[in-house]
Amino acid sequence: MSAQYFADNSQRGMFTILPLKYDEKKNPNDFTEKSFGLPLALAKKQPQFQSADFIQLMNHKCAVDGRFVRRWVLDLPKDVIKLENAEQPVAFHFTDFQVFIFNNGIAFLTAYLEYANVDAREVYDFFQPGYTVEEGAKLRRSFIEQVQDKILDHIAPKLEWFTDDYLSGNNENSAGGPQDAETSSDVYLSDLITKDAYRMNVAFSRARFNSPEELEQPTYNLHRMVDLRLPFSDSSEHDVRYVTGAKDVDDKRYGWGCAITSQELSYVYAKKKDGPSLPVRANDDLLLLMLVMYQKYESMSINEKIHARYMKADARRPASVSRLKQEALNLIAYETLAPSQISRWNNVCEIYRELLDLTGVDETIAEVKDKVSMLTEEQDRSDAARDNAISMVITVFGLVSIISAILQTVDYLDSRSPIMWVSFIGSLVVVLVFGIYLGMRWTHKRG
Repeated sequence: MSAQYFADNSQRGMFTILPLKYDEKKNPNDFTEKSFGLPLALAKKQPQFQSADFIQLMNHKCAVDGRFVRRWVLDLPKDVIKLENAEQPVAFHFTDFQVFIFNNGIAFLTAYLEYANVDAREVYDFFQPGYTVEEGAKLRRSFIEQVQDKILDHIAPKLEWFTDDYLSGNNENSAGGPQDAETSSDVYLSDLITKDAYRMNVAFSRARFNSPEELEQPTYNLHRMVDLRLPFSDSSEHDVRYVTGAKDVDDKRYGWGCAITSQELSYVYAKKKDGPSLPVRANDDLLLLMLVMYQKYESMSINEKIHARYMKADARRPASVSRLKQEALNLIAYETLAPSQISRWNNVCEIYRELLDLTGVDETIAEVKDKVSMLTEEQDRSDAARDNAISMVITVFGLVSIISAILQTVDYLDSRSPIMWVSFIGSLVVVLVFGIYLGMRWTHKRG
């Protein structure tokens, strides 16, 4: 049945979304045309981060003159990234490089890899989801090094990898064996970057589909990087959700569908005659995914800051969390949007909702809320202990002052000076009369 929809030369592609970070003191508007020492596509009129699927609220939020997000499309040749194995050049053509600069120091670089259905195995061998083979690790290291050298190093303000090389200097590989100088921690870092990066797979079919169920197999195969025609299944995988477009009222068929997982979003589109290219067709879906990716990495960033400040804090004085609370408030109140605020189309809202769930955005934001609450409680306890200590000091000084005043009074009276005795007795009479007056007023009011 799949043969009527796909062939060996069916077009497939993959957007690899590489997470980056930059100085938080800057904002998206600090990146201009002069920031890129690279040729830009449509430099005078860069495409905005807007979509026909977004409602007006979302498009207004993502306008170019705002501080939420900027989008830059790089005009680079197909062979800017060259990957070679030990035998022959790999037929990988990375194109459509885009840089997305979000607020709060979060950014992304997307690289689009176009290939035919028959070449799916080569793509699988390059990414190697799950386990690692040495040859694939070398290709991924070459890919990350070339991205760094040919793209990131030419952009200012500086963009850095979001993934830190926290195992730098560690000479143990993932299998527990020793590494040589060529396959040291830089190979491990490239694996972290490429394997942890979220991917969006896309493909064209030759015809529209008769039912949503027909779309499940090819979209799942896209996710698993296998031939779109294979009857492939895996009963151990439970984090797969499917969404399709609405049935056309004329031909009673379906034009697209997608499979959503924790690591990949996979679309199959029915190709139209004289229609747009595959990456252009996928543009709106990519923008929707980028919104989710920003929320994921921003919440992760706040989570890491909470952990870092807690670990560096003095045990007697927990770190201040006022700035963290403000960042968390901004994320929750302004930078996270409910599905109903994204699109007027129900299926688009459903995709967004499933992405938030499966990529862990909802879970991470909930964790940020819990940690900020716990740190706030700890800070309140610390502030209460400090206030009690200050109150005790004030009380002690007050008691000392009272005792000193009594001793001074006794000293004056002991001098037997008539003036001191008259002043003392007069003060007592005034206090007594004033006390009787207040008592009478209080009794009169109660009566």
